Amino acid sequence: MLLLSSCLVPTKCSLHSLLILNANHAKSIRKKRKQHHRAFSNSFGHRRPEREADLLLSTEKGPLLRHWIPSSPRLAVEMAWTPGIFLCLCFWTVNGAKDLRVVEITMMPDAFDDQYIGCTKEMEKAAPELMEDEMNKHRLLKTVWKISKRKWEIVNKSIGWDLPRGFKEEHGRAVIAYTYSGFNKDLNQAVRESGRSLDTYKSHFHFKAFHYYLTRALQLLRKKCNVMYKTSVYRGIGGVSCEQSESESMRFGYFASSSLEKTVAEKFRKGTGCFFTINTCFGVNISKFSHFKKEEEVLIPVQEIFRVFPGDAGDNSYVLRSTNQTCSNFNCAYLGTEKKNSYGYDPEL
Repeated sequence: MLLLSSCLVPTKCSLHSLLILNANHAKSIRKKRKQHHRAFSNSFGHRRPEREADLLLSTEKGPLLRHWIPSSPRLAVEMAWTPGIFLCLCFWTVNGAKDLRVVEITMMPDAFDDQYIGCTKEMEKAAPELMEDEMNKHRLLKTVWKISKRKWEIVNKSIGWDLPRGFKEEHGRAVIAYTYSGFNKDLNQAVRESGRSLDTYKSHFHFKAFHYYLTRALQLLRKKCNVMYKTSVYRGIGGVSCEQSESESMRFGYFASSSLEKTVAEKFRKGTGCFFTINTCFGVNISKFSHFKKEEEVLIPVQEIFRVFPGDAGDNSYVLRSTNQTCSNFNCAYLGTEKKNSYGYDPEL
């Protein structure tokens, strides 16, 4: 007698195995299944979910085992066939793709967005000592700042002659350090949340000097709008579904990496994530400073305002067009200036 069980609807598969076993074979199957589970777990545990599907067939004596590992799986499916038995195991994978996290496209009111207009002299004086203090509080900041010293020496020899007047070593090192893998995630998480109030900035934002150096670097390196705007750049965010708010305007509210190469951004999108085609006025090509030159990175500052339009790269895609304006709720916060809204064209700095 042949008994069958199948997983036709993956979302309804139980976490527990669905087993229908012939009583005469139950004992041997349990042993085979235990051995096979161990082998399957080892192979899947080291497999990146975005890789192409692998079909592994075992032809040794005993049950014929089929493993299907989908390219972006919610489930791993295991099937075993023996005379009189069909076995189907469905279980959630540890590294499987999760439902997209919904993120609303807004003006990011809680972001720390200081442009330091009118207080650059005071910040240049205070920043070195402040940086030393903050490096003692954040180990990764200390690491990337140390590494940036060596990289800056190379960059300065190569393009130092072409850097704008007033551009200092610390500005260049901030751009270099930003591109260090993993650091920008910590920085941007803090930037997103530290503009709730002046007290939040003072007490909980531990990148004050670095934020100043990086912001100032982008201000100094920025080209005129008609130079940068005409070339589209691209940004992909994996695992996220972006939903437009009622407002037609937005800003990233953190230092947003984008690329001149669409294929680079598509890799970061990871299939169904959010995708932006961007025309920026304030973004800066930092590829000559970057640890990853092939990414052709254009870094967009926290404050730039964009108009939002539907995209042409499928669902979850948008076109962002710069208004050639910025929005800062803070200015010279380190000197004690309270939070307030401020829209307008960025002045010549």
